[in-house]
Amino acid sequence: MPCPSGPEKGIKQIIMKISINLRVYGLLMRERRVLVAEEKVGHQEILKFPGGGVEVDETPEQALIREFREECQINITPIGLVHVPGTLFSPWIHRLYTPLFYEIKSLGKPKAHPSEKINLRFLNPSDLLNNDRVALPEREALKKILD
Repeated sequence: MPCPSGPEKGIKQIIMKISINLRVYGLLMRERRVLVAEEKVGHQEILKFPGGGVEVDETPEQALIREFREECQINITPIGLVHVPGTLFSPWIHRLYTPLFYEIKSLGKPKAHPSEKINLRFLNPSDLLNNDRVALPEREALKKILD
């Protein structure tokens, strides 16, 4: 696993000094479709990219790998960081969070772990870009890997 450097090393140092809600999400493309997780957040059914929280003892890339194993039961390889929108206020959970979006690759077949209350599926990117169930940061990340 690559050693964190540049922005990722700085991010890990920030996490260790203050408590922030740092989240990592992976964009996995297959046959011009992108993997999404449908899940209930608050009172809304949303579409998001698989991922989750970064723990204090891990880098964002390590968290992404762990989250994909937990949520999708696949091993992934991060290709690169594609979108860092900054710290945002989530209209769904009504709190601040800092999402990081990575393009990833994997040969595995994603399958939601029975303990995860999500539905995984590959969708056409055009179905997500103007969808109110997809948050703006996710749409922006998707646009960046489609360019």
